[in-house]
Amino acid sequence: YAAPYRPHPHAHAALHMHDRDRERERERDRERDRDRMRERDERERRERDRRDDEERERERDRERSRSIKPERIREKSYRRERSRSRSRRHKSRSRSPRPRERSRDRDRERSVKPKKDKDKEEDK
Repeated sequence: YAAPYRPHPHAHAALHMHDRDRERERERDRERDRDRMRERDERERRERDRRDDEERERERDRERSRSIKPERIREKSYRRERSRSRSRRHKSRSRSPRPRERSRDRDRERSVKPKKDKDKEEDK
């Protein structure tokens, strides 16, 4: 109520009823908002999960398609046969076996047996 008019606490039950109704309404609104928020969160979570699953599936498909490409592999080995002498671009690269090891570890993680490159062994 505004400052000049504040009824006596015992004046009208109706005035307090009004307040109580408003309070109840506010409570109901709060409940509804909470429910809406929860629903939205659940929907977003489901959406995110679905998207993640699709992404994982796509990644798996990509892996599979990468693993099955004999033409590309043949082409690469051919290229390796061709370029015995290292090109200027690769000269700076260190000859240490560490990156090789790393790639082999990655292969092991993927549970794929790495093929030993005979060309590389001959190269050394």
